[in-house]
Amino acid sequence: MATKYDASPDQATRPAEPPSGAGWQRVVKQLLAIFGAIAIFLGLFIMFAGADQSLGIGDWNWQVGDIAEGWGYGFLAGGVAMWVIGLIWVVQGRSRTRN
Repeated sequence: MATKYDASPDQATRPAEPPSGAGWQRVVKQLLAIFGAIAIFLGLFIMFAGADQSLGIGDWNWQVGDIAEGWGYGFLAGGVAMWVIGLIWVVQGRSRTRN
């Protein structure tokens, strides 16, 4: 009895290739989550920290009282927007794989 292959033995043992763009999309989703979390933290810190508190990155330091209140709202809105975009992107990817 002879066995007939639909594909060559070499093709049958190859792993499936990931979908095009899967690697960069995962990186962008992670960056959205990280930078969104940082922006939300900064926004909340600017809005609710005392005026005598300081906010610093490396050698740059600012007194929270010297920062305009609009920066807090801007960071908060931008961070939430990044998280919402990332969440929608993740949900769409999961629903697409189920169908």
